[in-house]
This record gives sequence, C-alpha cells and structure tokens, in this order.
Amino acid sequence: PNPVLADTWISFTLADSAFLELYIPDGEGIAVRHLLGQIVKDGPGYHEARWNGTDAVAAQVPPGLYWAVFTSGSDFRTQALWRE
Repeated sequence: PNPVLADTWISFTLADSAFLELYIPDGEGIAVRHLLGQIVKDGPGYHEARWNGTDAVAAQVPPGLYWAVFTSGSDFRTQALWRE
C-alpha cells in the first residue's frame, strides 16, 4: 500500500464520461468518506481526487489500512492506502 501522511491524490482513468462513485472505507468495509458520487463530465482520460485523511465530519481518521473504492457501472476497483 501507499503510505498516506496527510493529503493524498487518488488517480483513476475513465474510458468515457460516466457516473463514478469513489469512497474510502476502513479495514472493516465501513465507509468513512465519500469523495465522488457524480457523473464525471471531464470525459475520458486521467483524473484525480484528493483525500485529506478525514472522515465525513472532517475528523482525522486513525492510522491503519484504508481502501479507495471505485465503482462505475459494472466496473469495480480498489486501491490500498496505509495511513500513518
């Protein structure tokens, strides 16, 4: 996993403009922060979203393993993030 100290940029590539959900669950699968839940209108290509290490109420999350979870249509991907 990529060590995350404070802010981190999560990159992803889209083949088309599409509805994308990107969220951060903790190690138990409980969503601590939703970063995207919208149609990405910038079209196909490379995109980034920032996570500043906070939960839904802007509290810093404790150190540990988190996941960036991407869903778009039938596409599902994850990226491990280790928060120090």
